[in-house]
Amino acid sequence: MSFRQKATSIVFFRIICFIGGILIGVLLARLLGPVKLGIVVIIMLIPQYAEKLGRLGLGQSAIYNISKKKITIERAASALWTVSITIGFLPLIFFPFYKDLFVNSFLEGAEIPMWYFTLALLSIPLLFIMNYFKSIIISQEFISDFNKMKVIGYLPSIAAVILIITTSLDISAVIITYFFGNIFSAGLVFYLYMNRTTLPFPSINVRKEDYLLLWNYGKKVYLTTIMSYLHLRIDLLLVALLLPLSQVAYYNLAVNIVEKLWLLNVGNTIFFTRVSSAENGYRENLTAKLCRNTLFTTTVLAAVLWLSADILVELLYGTAFKPIIEPLMILMPGVVLMSIAKLFYSYFNGMNLIWYNQLTVLLTILLNVGLNLILIPIYGITGVALATTITYSTAFIIMTCLFVKISNVSLSRIFLIDRIDIMSYKKLLSF
Repeated sequence: MSFRQKATSIVFFRIICFIGGILIGVLLARLLGPVKLGIVVIIMLIPQYAEKLGRLGLGQSAIYNISKKKITIERAASALWTVSITIGFLPLIFFPFYKDLFVNSFLEGAEIPMWYFTLALLSIPLLFIMNYFKSIIISQEFISDFNKMKVIGYLPSIAAVILIITTSLDISAVIITYFFGNIFSAGLVFYLYMNRTTLPFPSINVRKEDYLLLWNYGKKVYLTTIMSYLHLRIDLLLVALLLPLSQVAYYNLAVNIVEKLWLLNVGNTIFFTRVSSAENGYRENLTAKLCRNTLFTTTVLAAVLWLSADILVELLYGTAFKPIIEPLMILMPGVVLMSIAKLFYSYFNGMNLIWYNQLTVLLTILLNVGLNLILIPIYGITGVALATTITYSTAFIIMTCLFVKISNVSLSRIFLIDRIDIMSYKKLLSF
């Protein structure tokens, strides 16, 4: 299967995920309401941040080193499995020491059952397993398997909606289905890994050289990955710290809606694998082609969303969620530009020019925090959205300049679709 066919397959399944994600988000928002939805968002920050902080860049390192044939799939899988079941349980052990600080800082001192946190924390090693072994599946470009995982990832939310409707549970339904959904998803990833590779269940890896190899590249991308994640999510963290729970729900919902535009971006799926293993010339042309087509498609979708935002929000979410409209519209230009910056991010990682990403992300995080501290007290979540769009746009400008400098690819080739692209769209639409 060619790169175009694989990319088309991913886009098709992501459109399904886009529609499914919007519908599930609508139902959960209506069933829970702003305050309860805000509590769910904040509790879920624990596994999300812990999993990102604990990955150590090893998943990307596995993709890179497998593509370079520096390590076998079996040995990489054993190392990643060992890390998952050791590091993954550390947050659960230490959480009792900072629980009160977390609740008072983010949940306004609300009485939250301890078992909510326990299930969220027990999900962390499962998230490690899912994301690490997804990396191995991506490294082999098993795209049909990747698509299955994306679609099945929505099952816990569907189950939560059903539980809320049929029982008296609300937040409890979301926490329970989240945990058991992660068990199911981790099991599925293991099944797909073993089925595709015909390798046995991974054993505990005690080979020091495997960890050193994975860490040698992983340490380069780890700092960048953490900073990049903070760049994308520090706005929500600041909202949770400085604003009421309902505002957390509003802003998170606006972000979730507008970031659905990134579903058409295949850069973080198979692009990094291709860049890591391809020759000079091909990867620059591929990057330019992906950039201009991603910019075109996300701009078209953003324009449709912009024009229909007022009607769609009131129709789907109800008047209780009208405060999301303004930040949603302000976020759109930044998210469109960030879709290109994310491709450059994958390109620089694949080229082992990681310090380009580190420099860009560090500057934009500092800018983001500074702008948010100024704008949040004055404009609330609208100020957060404005700060985010400014920093996303800054990242886009910096990374575009760096790419042009090292690749000698013209701006027109990066941003303007050509005759061949138009013919491809016509063929796709006629199909």
